[in-house]
Amino acid sequence: MSCLARGADQIFARAVLNVGGSLEVVLPAADYRDRKVKPDNAAEFDELIGAASKVRTMPFAESGRDAYMGASEHILDTVDAMLAVWDGQPSAGHSGTGDVVKAAREHDVPVTVIWPDGAGRE
Repeated sequence: MSCLARGADQIFARAVLNVGGSLEVVLPAADYRDRKVKPDNAAEFDELIGAASKVRTMPFAESGRDAYMGASEHILDTVDAMLAVWDGQPSAGHSGTGDVVKAAREHDVPVTVIWPDGAGRE
């Protein structure tokens, strides 16, 4: 399950599909694609949406931190475990990876953190 944010979310979603896994997408808000997907990423985003076995849009009209956290909480309520591509640093704002990892741990969802040696943020 993924919200398909640009970067690690989409890379991981593609890797899952490439090994024959299935992808469920949770879009944070009705305007997510129009507002948050940049033109240079639209084709990849649309291809991943098209390959998803299920797409759910959360009941938020507008994308924003509350919608992102709502989508993440929905995912946490649905999954048995979480893989987080995370450098261990606090979130820059409400709903970042650090906040989602914290929420997962509070909900007793097992978390595996992936951060390769030498990796950095862009």
